Amino acid sequence: MKSDVYFFGILLLELMAKRKFSFLDGFVYVKTLIANAAKLGKKYLVHECFKEVDHPSAFDLTFLVILCTNFDPDKRPTMKDVIDALNAMGMRGQKRK
Repeated sequence: MKSDVYFFGILLLELMAKRKFSFLDGFVYVKTLIANAAKLGKKYLVHECFKEVDHPSAFDLTFLVILCTNFDPDKRPTMKDVIDALNAMGMRGQKRK
């Protein structure tokens, strides 16, 4: 089950960043991508074309990807936790300006 959460995190990252990532790239590549974005001053990895995603939700989505792709499977959320987090984000959303 925890590997499903990991691959869901990769899929979510691909969708929100509008980039294709190889599943073979694995943990180190995803963490490097997120670290590089942080160095560039980006707080989230949601592509700018998604204007309907507000800044707090974009940050929360990025954080959710980080949790889902944690190297330690025991530290990954359950799919129920992921769905609950996504539902909570959908309830509060505002558009970006």
